[in-house]
Amino acid sequence: MAINGKLNTLKNMVHDTIPEKGKGAPAENTLVVFRHGSTALNGESDERFRAWAEVPLSEQGKKEVLSSAKKLKGSGIDGIITSDLGRCVETAKILSKEIGAPILEESKGLRPWHLGELTGKPVKPNLDVLKAYINNPSQKVPEGESFDSFKKRMIEDVLRIQKKYPKDKICIVTHHRGERLIESWIKAGKPEDPKELSAEPFMIKGIKPGTFTSHEIPAKES
Repeated sequence: MAINGKLNTLKNMVHDTIPEKGKGAPAENTLVVFRHGSTALNGESDERFRAWAEVPLSEQGKKEVLSSAKKLKGSGIDGIITSDLGRCVETAKILSKEIGAPILEESKGLRPWHLGELTGKPVKPNLDVLKAYINNPSQKVPEGESFDSFKKRMIEDVLRIQKKYPKDKICIVTHHRGERLIESWIKAGKPEDPKELSAEPFMIKGIKPGTFTSHEIPAKES
């Protein structure tokens, strides 16, 4: 009897130290960050700033998305949240149909940097102009937004998504500069103030159109 009593006491002690799912256990998300497929403005020889312009997926872009969607089939994605711009919504619909996960939201917060008067201009000859705004992050792009405003908007939306969908595997469909910003934020240790982010990772070419990357991220506590 004494031995059984000690065993029961040990079992209770072990049980009390392991939090039950949903009862004090640390909430974690897996975010799959998916870059929308190619558009007519994504060409290597004549790439242009897409920003907030409405540019549909090209036929190549649709094929890119479908190819990546097949790789995500059966990966356990619970839902898709997409930028509300058409090329991302179109990407999300292809994904949803292929992997069987619902589109939960279309969010303006996941839009790319609003580049205002730079929108539609060729990238290569205007990179120095873009870098100048990055190096002066509080300066607003005419007819657009500042780099600081973009970072704040995007990261706040990612944090909102984590908080709203704890323990879920969420696929975020966003843009080139959105994917770069999320990658930079995670590599920096997920600082609460996006102003602390280094601009260096942001200027590096990220994943290709129509592809994805996955991140295990502890959700922010309320």
